[in-house]
Amino acid sequence: MHTASYDFAVASWMGSVLADTSDGTGFPAWVGATWTRAKVLRYGEKPHQKAALYAHWRPGIATAEQLHGKEMSYNNFIDADAAQRAAYDHDEPLSPSSSTPTLCIAVGTDIAAAHRKAHACDPQSAYGGVSQPTAPSRSDGRAGCRGVHRGRRRP
Repeated sequence: MHTASYDFAVASWMGSVLADTSDGTGFPAWVGATWTRAKVLRYGEKPHQKAALYAHWRPGIATAEQLHGKEMSYNNFIDADAAQRAAYDHDEPLSPSSSTPTLCIAVGTDIAAAHRKAHACDPQSAYGGVSQPTAPSRSDGRAGCRGVHRGRRRP
């Protein structure tokens, strides 16, 4: 694996610096990348399909720490990526709630208000999906979200 990464680095350098393969466009004729398998997922897009997650050198969803819940599936990673991309478009407290293929984005005065709005957008799809708030919750944030996920709360 290390040899392949080294060979890739040498080939990339040679193809763009040592020999100009761009035909005058400034873009090399060949570009490649190396990916490392981060984990084997619970299932693919459909429950009967197999899937694996591959990561590269740049941090992102694939290298993020999951704090709780079931191990993520292929669809959960697609949802998390969509929610993260949506979060970059806003400065206000935002709570993207995603469940393939639905992405509900809500802005609120605080994270609890944004989360309630996002859940109200499509409460059916939100179950089993990904919620990715853009700011820390105040101490009353958890209380503000109480009742939103009634079916998942433990007594």
